[in-house]
Amino acid sequence: MISAGFVDDALECLARRGIDPAPVLAQAGLAAPVGDWVSAEQYGALWLAAAAALDDEFFGLGGRPMRPGSFTLLCHALMGAATLEQALRRALRFLKVVLEDPEGELQVADGLASIVLRDAGAARSAFAYRT
Repeated sequence: MISAGFVDDALECLARRGIDPAPVLAQAGLAAPVGDWVSAEQYGALWLAAAAALDDEFFGLGGRPMRPGSFTLLCHALMGAATLEQALRRALRFLKVVLEDPEGELQVADGLASIVLRDAGAARSAFAYRT
């Protein structure tokens, strides 16, 4: 289940662009206000509907729009990765090309991996970095 706070974050991205969230929610099978947890399927439907409305699969949160179809291409690029490390490095490189900012760097030390985010611009919302 997905917290209603994540739904609110996605809807905020629509509001910033002046897009009425009601049709997007309806397309996802949700009604305003969303005050409770939603299923992963409902959140996925909301994500797709919002991305279509915004023409940006990263919800206007990056340095550049992530055009529809980008995430599918990213997944195809990762499918042939031999290791998790290779997949993460490919994903981060892809996102740097597509989004420009923020960008992530994989750091591995003492058997632990972390992704360090950097942003050349002004600080973004926590939703942007989590996404």
